[in-house]
Amino acid sequence: MIEVLLVVAILAITASVALPTLSSADSKYLDIAANDLAQAIRFARSEAIRTGQPHGINLDESDTRFRLYVYTSSAEYIVRNPLDKSLYQLNFGTGDSRVAIAQKAIKFQGLSVNYQSYIVFAGGTGVPVSGSAGSPKTLESAEFVLQHGVDQRKVQVAPVSARVTVL
Repeated sequence: MIEVLLVVAILAITASVALPTLSSADSKYLDIAANDLAQAIRFARSEAIRTGQPHGINLDESDTRFRLYVYTSSAEYIVRNPLDKSLYQLNFGTGDSRVAIAQKAIKFQGLSVNYQSYIVFAGGTGVPVSGSAGSPKTLESAEFVLQHGVDQRKVQVAPVSARVTVL
């Protein structure tokens, strides 16, 4: 009987040590996804400055994929990831991704929040603007909320400076 109690006690101690590790592993998916999104936004901006051509990031209609593009008369999704040379895109909420896009709010001066699903970085300066026909509108705010379970991370883009912050 003492042996059984000893085994149960050892299992209880092992479980109490392992459980915090498992829950922190779940939040790592969220941290990685938020940092990947922040890096993608920074990369689009740096490419706009480096090449002198406007570059942008687009969230597709189903809110599951971010793609980087060169902003021309028709957005060309030809921006490549510098590490593996594949088309630069991030997928959320599908396949292997355990992180979903819970919310997006992109607001430009004089434009509706819900209509916008992209940010363009002006060529040469990297200032975040809208891709609207006519004169581009200045970014007022941009925030993407990523969610995994009950945990959330926010990725924000500051107007003018385009500083990207993960909260």
